[in-house]
Amino acid sequence: MNDKGTSRTADAVQQWVTAVETADAKLLRSSAALLFASDCEFRRPSGTSGEARFVGYDAFAPWIENFVRAFHPLHPSLVERFGDGDNRFCQLSLIEGTHTGTLALPGMKPIPPSGRPVSFEELTYSAEANGLVTRQWAYFDLYNVLRQIGAAPTP
Repeated sequence: MNDKGTSRTADAVQQWVTAVETADAKLLRSSAALLFASDCEFRRPSGTSGEARFVGYDAFAPWIENFVRAFHPLHPSLVERFGDGDNRFCQLSLIEGTHTGTLALPGMKPIPPSGRPVSFEELTYSAEANGLVTRQWAYFDLYNVLRQIGAAPTP
């Protein structure tokens, strides 16, 4: 990727982080258009099935928008990033926030705000083509998050 493309991507990533931190759905959508391919596959922890799969940002938007509103303010920080040099990379992030909004993920009953802080690690695998992310699979321990907000189901 040339310097102009790299700069564009860095700016879009910064916009995405700002959108996550501020729970700004409009900014999430505009930065997503710069970061993700129209048929990007997203995977996230969710409900009793353990994972939700979405194709395209429009399908993924309700999940991410709900999550950032539920834990606003949400602060992601990069711990480590590594790649294979072939447009695939993994990233370990520390995610911290406060459960200030209703958490309503697919396959789960909505969980009202608890006011409790959360802190968890997220591992994200991404693949890129033509400067856009084509796959973004993020994994974190949803049970741990639910435990921190006092909503973990009993085994």
